[in-house]
Amino acid sequence: MISLDSNLGTDQLISRIKQLAASSDSFFVIVGGCVPALYLLDKNSSLAPRPTVDIDIATKDPGIGREIVSSHRGLDVQALCPEHLADGVPGVSFLPDVELAFEDFREIALADNLTVRVASPLAFFVLKLNRARRTRYKRGSDLYDLLLVAQVFGAGEIARAFRDNWHLPAVKRGLSNLRWLIGAETSPGFASLFEEMNLDDDFYGQMSATAVLKELLHLLIELQE
Repeated sequence: MISLDSNLGTDQLISRIKQLAASSDSFFVIVGGCVPALYLLDKNSSLAPRPTVDIDIATKDPGIGREIVSSHRGLDVQALCPEHLADGVPGVSFLPDVELAFEDFREIALADNLTVRVASPLAFFVLKLNRARRTRYKRGSDLYDLLLVAQVFGAGEIARAFRDNWHLPAVKRGLSNLRWLIGAETSPGFASLFEEMNLDDDFYGQMSATAVLKELLHLLIELQE
C-alpha cells in the first residue's frame, strides 16, 4: 500500500488549498488528485492519500480559470473547463464531463468559516475513469485514488449515486469505463493498480486492494444489462 513518510506532504497540500479558498471568490470545484486527501481529512480517516502537487480546479468559464491560475501561481493551480468551451487559448485544459462537478459537489470545511467545493464521489469517479480509460499514463494512480474514495464512502453509497444518476450519459460512460478497466481478471486496470501499489508479487495484497472496486462493479453491472 502506498504510504507517506510523514503527513508533511498532505499538510502542505491542504495549506495551499486553504490559501486558494480564502483568496478567491470565483466559483470553482476541486477535482483531480486533491479530492481523496480532502475526503480523508473530512472523514478523519487514517488511510494514506497519494502524494500530489497540483491543485486541479474545475471552472465554468475559461477566462475565470485563467485568472485564478495567473493570480495563484505559487499554489500550482491547474484549471479545467468543459470540453465544448475549448477556445484554443492556452492556460486552461478542456475535459469531457467535467461539468458534472458543477452540479454534484460537496462542501468541506477547511477551517472556521472556510469551506471548499469538492467533486462528489460520483463526479470524481466519472472524471478519473475517463482518463484511466483514455491513457495508461497515471492509470495506476487514478485507480488508487478511486480505491481510496470507495473505501471512505463504501461501494454501496457510490453504487447508489450511480443508480440515482443513471439518466446522465456521463454516468453511463463512467460505468462502461469501470467495466473495461476491471471487468475481467485480464482487464488493463489491474496491472496498473498493482504496479502503483507495489503489489506485483503479492497475491493476497492484490485481492485486498481490488475487493472494494470489484464489489462496486458487481453492484452496478445490472445497470448495463
